[in-house]
Amino acid sequence: MNQTDLEVMLAPKKQSMVQMLGKENDVIKEMSFAIQAVNGNNLLQQCDKISIALSVYNVALTGLSLNPITRLAYLTPRWNSRKQANECILMPSYQGMVKVITDTGSALKVEARLIMEGDEFYEEYGSEYRIIHRPKFPKGKVIVGAYAIATLASGQQQIEVMDKAELDYIRSKSDSWKAFEAGKAKSSIWGDWEGEMCRKTVIKRL
Repeated sequence: MNQTDLEVMLAPKKQSMVQMLGKENDVIKEMSFAIQAVNGNNLLQQCDKISIALSVYNVALTGLSLNPITRLAYLTPRWNSRKQANECILMPSYQGMVKVITDTGSALKVEARLIMEGDEFYEEYGSEYRIIHRPKFPKGKVIVGAYAIATLASGQQQIEVMDKAELDYIRSKSDSWKAFEAGKAKSSIWGDWEGEMCRKTVIKRL
């Protein structure tokens, strides 16, 4: 797939994408980022072109970007068990999810952190709930949990904590992870970017 192919496929939606992204040049940039991603990934090259085009359109719908510097979202091949083939989807990173949440005003600030083996981590209950996290340095290499904190417009904080067993359970439901374990895919985003996926999972739970 080249940029001309993508432009032709998205031509009926181009005007609406310009309205959502702000400038025609922004649409062209996102298409260029998409082509770079596809050309650099053999599995994306195996995905049907329609799923790639729809994923780029979803960039405009979500207000995110495929710019590799901002790391807000990625084109990801996902195994479709019904079609028995990979299809392209737009995968927001945890930073992208934070942007969507804060842009909509659902929260003023969202943080997500990993709990590594060797860290001191406590949950305290009582009249108020709070967590205490003292990271070990140098950092451990094994993830044992993750947590997210959202600061609402009222100043109130909401906290979600997940241990590794909960994170692994969510991972086990991922089609890409199942395909990887079954030998149908050479890699999985959970294997390549475990930390980011743990952060993203706990933000989604929050």
